[in-house]
Amino acid sequence: MIKKYLLALFIASAAFKLQAQSIDQSKSQVSFEVDNMGIRSVEGLFTGIKGNITFNPTNLSNASFDVCIDASSINTENTKRDNHLKNEDFFQVDSFPTICFKSKSIVKSKEGYNVTGDLTMLGSTLEITFPFTYSSNSLKASFGLERLDFGLGIDYGSFMVGKTVEINISCYLK
Repeated sequence: MIKKYLLALFIASAAFKLQAQSIDQSKSQVSFEVDNMGIRSVEGLFTGIKGNITFNPTNLSNASFDVCIDASSINTENTKRDNHLKNEDFFQVDSFPTICFKSKSIVKSKEGYNVTGDLTMLGSTLEITFPFTYSSNSLKASFGLERLDFGLGIDYGSFMVGKTVEINISCYLK
């Protein structure tokens, strides 16, 4: 009887770990940094992260990310710049209110994990791969993203606005 109970508890526990976990929006954010005018950088962040993550380090074949960011949540601590970033020159938030990522595969790496999936921004969907770490119900990632691949902003050249945007993700699960 005890063996059946323990087996049932183990199966229920394993099934729970494979269920999608929601994102703790109050703690999670995507920050970014991009060169500006060759002498400084602009930093900012997005909040408003929503979606589900199914992740269990011992069962990566069933792991998945389905996450969207509210593009209008951009904040560089400069209202004029934020409004410019929201308009047709950059994020076009009226036409494209979200930036979404849907994973295709997650694999173990030496430093943590690599996720490959589709990133959709400004109506363009491209496959990207980036590394992340997982610990205590939180995922952390840092990687570069070529903004012009998505048509983000005008090609000002590397002097005005850098072409590579450094992305840092801190995602906490409930």
